[in-house]
Amino acid sequence: MNDTSNCNVRLKSLEKFGISFSDIEECDLEMIRQWRNSPEIRQFMVNSEIISPELQKQWFEGLKGDKTRLYSIVYLRGEPIGVGNLINIDEKNGTAEAGVYIYPEAYRNSWVPFAVALVGNEYNFLVNEIRELSIRVDHLNTAAIRYNLKMGFKQVSKDDCYLYMSLSKAEFLLNQQKLEKMVKLMFDLEYS
Repeated sequence: MNDTSNCNVRLKSLEKFGISFSDIEECDLEMIRQWRNSPEIRQFMVNSEIISPELQKQWFEGLKGDKTRLYSIVYLRGEPIGVGNLINIDEKNGTAEAGVYIYPEAYRNSWVPFAVALVGNEYNFLVNEIRELSIRVDHLNTAAIRYNLKMGFKQVSKDDCYLYMSLSKAEFLLNQQKLEKMVKLMFDLEYS
C-alpha cells in the first residue's frame, strides 16, 4: 500500500538519518486513508472513525490555503512510511500542535518514530519558526509517551484520554546534539 508511482517528483524538505518529509499530493490520498483507517493507527487518533474516500478528499481540499494546518508524508530512505502534521499553527505566537504516525509495524516500535520526531522538530523550530510545540498523546500509547519524554517534552496536563505535553525551541536546541548522536548511533548500527 505504498504505491506513489503516479505522484510527481517531490521536493523533500529536510533529509537527515534517511528521513525526509514532503507535501501530501492528491495521489497520496488513498494510501494515507488506508493507513489512517487501519485499526493499529486509528485506535490512537482523536477522531477514530473510519474515513471514506469522500471525507479524505474533503479533508485534502480543506488544507489548501489553510495556514493553520500543515501535513506531510514521512519517508525513510525514499519509502513512504507515515504522516506528520502541524495543526493549530499560530504564526503570531510561534506555537503549533505536532503529530505523527508511522504505518509499517516493523518501524513503529523501533528508533524510527523517535528519529522522525527529531527531524520534524528540527524543521519546525528552525525552518517553520515555531517557538513552542505541543502534542496530545493517547494515554495508552506508551511508546509515544516514552519517546516524547526522551525528546524533552514535558507533561503539562492530562485528562481521561490524553497526556498534553510541550517542548520549547530553547529546550530542543539544548538537547539536540545529544539526541542526534543517539539517533546516529542507532541508524549506523542498523544500516552499516
